[in-house]
Amino acid sequence: MEPVEPGALTPLQAARLDKGWKAAKLAAELGVSETTLSRWENGRQQPTLGHQQRLCEVLDKAPVELGFQEDILEPSTSAVQTRSIGSR
Repeated sequence: MEPVEPGALTPLQAARLDKGWKAAKLAAELGVSETTLSRWENGRQQPTLGHQQRLCEVLDKAPVELGFQEDILEPSTSAVQTRSIGSR
Protein backbone atom coordinates (compact mmCIF):
# COMPACT_ATOMS: atom_id res chain seq x y z
CA MET A 1 0.00 0.00 0.00
CA GLU A 2 1.25 3.44 -0.84
CA PRO A 3 0.21 6.76 0.72
CA VAL A 4 -2.75 8.31 -1.09
CA GLU A 5 -3.69 11.82 -2.02
CA PRO A 6 -5.72 13.69 0.60
CA GLY A 7 -9.42 13.13 0.01
CA ALA A 8 -8.92 9.96 -2.08
CA LEU A 9 -10.24 6.72 -0.63
CA THR A 10 -7.98 3.70 -0.38
CA PRO A 11 -9.44 0.28 -1.18
CA LEU A 12 -9.44 -0.52 2.54
CA GLN A 13 -11.34 2.66 3.42
CA ALA A 14 -13.82 2.07 0.60
CA ALA A 15 -14.47 -1.51 1.75
CA ARG A 16 -15.09 -0.35 5.33
CA LEU A 17 -17.45 2.40 4.19
CA ASP A 18 -19.27 -0.01 1.83
CA LYS A 19 -20.03 -2.11 4.89
CA GLY A 20 -21.33 1.00 6.64
CA TRP A 21 -18.81 0.68 9.46
CA LYS A 22 -17.02 3.42 11.34
CA ALA A 23 -13.29 3.03 11.88
CA ALA A 24 -13.90 2.30 15.56
CA LYS A 25 -16.04 -0.75 14.75
CA LEU A 26 -13.51 -2.24 12.32
CA ALA A 27 -10.63 -1.56 14.70
CA ALA A 28 -12.55 -3.32 17.49
CA GLU A 29 -13.31 -6.29 15.22
CA LEU A 30 -9.59 -6.60 14.48
CA GLY A 31 -8.38 -5.95 18.03
CA VAL A 32 -6.27 -2.95 16.99
CA SER A 33 -6.38 0.73 17.84
CA GLU A 34 -8.10 3.26 15.61
CA THR A 35 -4.67 4.86 15.14
CA THR A 36 -3.28 1.62 13.74
CA LEU A 37 -6.26 1.19 11.43
CA SER A 38 -5.87 4.78 10.25
CA ARG A 39 -2.21 4.15 9.42
CA TRP A 40 -3.22 1.09 7.37
CA GLU A 41 -6.03 2.93 5.63
CA ASN A 42 -3.79 5.84 4.72
CA GLY A 43 -0.89 3.67 3.54
CA ARG A 44 1.52 4.79 6.24
CA GLN A 45 1.88 1.24 7.59
CA GLN A 46 1.26 -2.22 6.19
CA PRO A 47 -0.86 -4.66 8.23
CA THR A 48 0.77 -7.96 9.13
CA LEU A 49 -0.20 -10.96 7.01
CA GLY A 50 -2.43 -12.15 9.84
CA HIS A 51 -4.22 -8.81 9.95
CA GLN A 52 -4.50 -8.77 6.16
CA GLN A 53 -6.21 -12.16 6.28
CA ARG A 54 -8.53 -10.99 9.05
CA LEU A 55 -9.39 -7.81 7.11
CA CYS A 56 -10.34 -9.95 4.11
CA GLU A 57 -12.55 -12.15 6.28
CA VAL A 58 -14.25 -9.31 8.16
CA LEU A 59 -14.81 -7.14 5.09
CA ASP A 60 -15.65 -10.13 2.86
CA LYS A 61 -13.15 -9.03 0.20
CA ALA A 62 -10.35 -10.67 -1.75
CA PRO A 63 -6.82 -9.51 -0.91
CA VAL A 64 -6.43 -7.60 -4.19
CA GLU A 65 -9.71 -5.78 -3.53
CA LEU A 66 -8.12 -4.34 -0.38
CA GLY A 67 -4.84 -3.48 -2.08
CA PHE A 68 -2.92 -6.50 -0.77
CA GLN A 69 -0.96 -9.11 -2.69
CA GLU A 70 -3.26 -11.81 -3.97
CA ASP A 71 -1.32 -14.72 -2.52
CA ILE A 72 -1.69 -13.85 1.19
CA LEU A 73 -4.47 -16.40 1.61
CA GLU A 74 -2.77 -19.15 -0.38
CA PRO A 75 -1.45 -22.08 1.65
CA SER A 76 2.29 -22.33 1.92
CA THR A 77 3.90 -24.35 -0.85
CA SER A 78 6.97 -25.20 1.19
CA ALA A 79 7.35 -28.90 1.70
CA VAL A 80 7.21 -30.14 5.26
CA GLN A 81 8.97 -33.40 5.96
CA THR A 82 7.70 -35.49 8.82
CA ARG A 83 9.14 -38.58 10.36
CA SER A 84 7.54 -41.05 12.75
CA ILE A 85 8.96 -41.11 16.22
CA GLY A 86 11.61 -43.82 16.45
CA SER A 87 12.01 -44.29 12.68
CA ARG A 88 15.28 -43.62 10.91
